[in-house]
Amino acid sequence: MADVPNIIATLDPRQILQPGILEGIMNKKLEQNLDFKDLFPVVKTDALSFAYFKDLTTAGADIASGAQATPSALMELGQLDEIETSSISVAYGGMERFGYQMRFSKRQLREAAIIDEISRAVDRAAFGIAKKMNDDIISAIAANGQSLGNGAADWAAAGATPVEDLLTFKNASMVEGYPYELTDMFIHQNNYFELMKYIQGIDINWVQSPFGGVGELPVINGVKVHNMRSTQVVEDSYLGMDARFPGLTIYEFVDSDKSQIENGHVNMNVFEEERYPYNTVVEMFVERGIAAKLPYALYYDADGL
Repeated sequence: MADVPNIIATLDPRQILQPGILEGIMNKKLEQNLDFKDLFPVVKTDALSFAYFKDLTTAGADIASGAQATPSALMELGQLDEIETSSISVAYGGMERFGYQMRFSKRQLREAAIIDEISRAVDRAAFGIAKKMNDDIISAIAANGQSLGNGAADWAAAGATPVEDLLTFKNASMVEGYPYELTDMFIHQNNYFELMKYIQGIDINWVQSPFGGVGELPVINGVKVHNMRSTQVVEDSYLGMDARFPGLTIYEFVDSDKSQIENGHVNMNVFEEERYPYNTVVEMFVERGIAAKLPYALYYDADGL
């Protein structure tokens, strides 16, 4: 889709409020505000709830406890050991709906200036829904993530060593029996710039080319560092994940009667009220749930930096 603000500015107000056009604009703006876009799989479903399995015991722990046998040497007439493991945990989740409603009178839609009000309302709705989606993911990581310990000193302190801290976190994430390790860390904006200032103070090459000409995120000791602006991410806390093994699965319902876009997120309903002033009502909502299937691939500490 072309630049969204330019599209809105050139359309008649009544055109924008057509469900297909408005849904496309809304989804585009929504995705621009998603902090975890494409990091977790999205499963489309029409169920109201879902069951899922959580892997809470490592293979190493199973072998140490005797739940899983150590493979025996295979003799000529022997048999392979039958693998046994500890029970996997079953959890349940539910779908949640959230969204907004906008209302415009027929008289308002005759005014050319209403286009700016519609554009502002769509911007605010996209931000609000995206923030809720971001915050739900942050809450799920915080509730299920493993702590990797704390940095050697507060990153705002003179003696802070954030580059070494990232290496320490990387090491702590490597747990025997699981293939996971820290690949991505999400930190508060203030901590992000404390890290950037530290690096620039020790490496002039970083000042000249902070991303090495590749990508848009700084990669330090193998960890991509994301600057988070969400108020859900508290200063000095951190969120982390192994992007190779998404720890969360997102379930999403999009009603085919309320959506015309493949792989969209928003359900859209537009109708005109029958009584004066004959308002055009726009309803937009998202329905989704989150399952933390691989908690050992998620990391969180409320005061780790």
